[in-house]
Amino acid sequence: MNKVEVEPSVFTFTSAVSAAGNLAEVKQGKLIQAMIFKRGFDSEIEISNALITMYAKCGSISDSKRKIHAFFVGDKLHPLADEIYEYLEELNNRAADIGYVQDHNSLLNETEMEQKDPTLYVHSEKLAVTFALLSLPDGIPIRVMKNLRVCSDCHNWIKFISRISNREIVVRDAYRFHHFENGNCSCKDFW
Repeated sequence: MNKVEVEPSVFTFTSAVSAAGNLAEVKQGKLIQAMIFKRGFDSEIEISNALITMYAKCGSISDSKRKIHAFFVGDKLHPLADEIYEYLEELNNRAADIGYVQDHNSLLNETEMEQKDPTLYVHSEKLAVTFALLSLPDGIPIRVMKNLRVCSDCHNWIKFISRISNREIVVRDAYRFHHFENGNCSCKDFW
């Protein structure tokens, strides 16, 4: 980019990282990543996705995990699980105070829910957003990647949490990017 005087952008950095991954050039990819951090593009989700893909293609996925945490439904294996669930309860109460009502249609039937531990029904995106709010400094956007479509309850919950926390939250599900900010989603609730 410097040699041909191309202005760095999300597009150019994503393309350069993708090319390094396709060529399995992890050394070149790390140099590009350093430029990304130096120029302040490190919070762009498109670039983060390209970096993860590059490291995976180069067989160096451990390098991409420095800032990535994975969660699954009812996850209690994370080292901060107790703190995450405690803060999640606080967030749920604060959301309920301003109108959030959990949509039980997204969960199992009532009989099954009564017989089991209620934390088993906490969807991964709620855990991920809660962890991010606990871990990241104010002002840094929260990025969540999900391999399934986000359910209506989690979608609604994240809208409330974006309002409560005054944070931008971006969730990429199987179909689209959802940009939550100030209690609204970019999909306008049509997804």
